[in-house]
Amino acid sequence: MAYHGVKFRTKIIGDILPISKEIDELISWCNVFAKNGLAPSHPEGTYGNLSIRMNAGILITATSLNLGKELQKSDFIFVQDCDFELFEMSVIGNRAPSSETPIHWTMYKMRPEINAVFHGHHDSLLVLANELQIPETASEQDYGSPALVNEVKKLAKNDFFNMKNHGFISMGKTMEITGNLALSYLDKLAKFNN
Repeated sequence: MAYHGVKFRTKIIGDILPISKEIDELISWCNVFAKNGLAPSHPEGTYGNLSIRMNAGILITATSLNLGKELQKSDFIFVQDCDFELFEMSVIGNRAPSSETPIHWTMYKMRPEINAVFHGHHDSLLVLANELQIPETASEQDYGSPALVNEVKKLAKNDFFNMKNHGFISMGKTMEITGNLALSYLDKLAKFNN
């Protein structure tokens, strides 16, 4: 899977991010994903993106970001609105948000009880989805596309699921719950392989 940038338009409406006391914890989880192989490298950064619900929008990793580096507040984007008709994101920050922002936005709208959405990649979790009892979208769709959002909507009731031949989504009430849920599948994978 090659990364070719975001597929939506980004409308920058400001550059001063809202204050969030949770950003340090979000940075920590980005690093945990990279360290544990859940955000593998590609030429422009790493695959994977993490977000939290914040005020009336979401705070998400910027596109083409290396989740394993020492991240700064400027590596995050506040998404204030997602217009699916125009396929345009209204954001505060200095660059485009992650290519999977439409999925994050949709999950928060469909699941008002969740406050964190983490998207990662791990080939073995895809290959062994049936054996590990991981729900998976019925068909493969291009990353960052409205078609992928429509596939993901069908599995929104699950806290953890795979996007066919792509990666996984982990969701929860807190970042700790969301991150540990993803890590628990690495433990299941290790037990399966032994």
